[in-house]
Amino acid sequence: MIKFKLIMKKIFNSLSLISVSSVLLFFIFLSGFFIGKENSLSDIPGGSINRVTSDATDANFEPFWKVWNLIDEKHIPASTTNMISDQEKVWGAISGLVSSYGDPYTTFFPPAENKNFETTIQGEFKKYSSTIGWNKERRQNFSNRWFYYPKNDHK
Repeated sequence: MIKFKLIMKKIFNSLSLISVSSVLLFFIFLSGFFIGKENSLSDIPGGSINRVTSDATDANFEPFWKVWNLIDEKHIPASTTNMISDQEKVWGAISGLVSSYGDPYTTFFPPAENKNFETTIQGEFKKYSSTIGWNKERRQNFSNRWFYYPKNDHK
C-alpha cells in the first residue's frame, strides 16, 4: 500500500508539473499573440491608410494623399472605364515607384500578374552541353549551353 501511495504521489507530481508548464506556455503564447496583434500594420485606421512615418523616410507624402483624395472626389469615369479599387491604386503607385528608378531589370508585378509570371517561368534546366575545340586561328574554343524546359513540357 505504501508503494502504491509513493507511485501515485510521483504520478501526481509529474502531472502537476506538466499542467503548470502547459498553463504557463499557454499564457506566454497568448501574450505574444496580443503583443504581435497590437503592433500589426493591418490595424492602422482607414484615415491614415498605411502612411509611412517620418522616421522611415524624409519624403513628404502629403501631395500623394492630396492627389489620391482629389481623384477620388473629382474623377468621373468614362463609360468604357472600369472603376478601380483602392488596392489597384496602391499596386499602381508601387509600380510607379519601382519604375522611377529607371532600372530595366527591376520590375514590380501585382500579385495576380506575379502568379502568372511565376507559372510562366517555372521549368528546369535539364541538360548541359559543353564543347571544347579549336577555331581557325588554332585557339582553343569553349562552348557551354544549358537547355531549358518549360513546366509540363519535359521530354
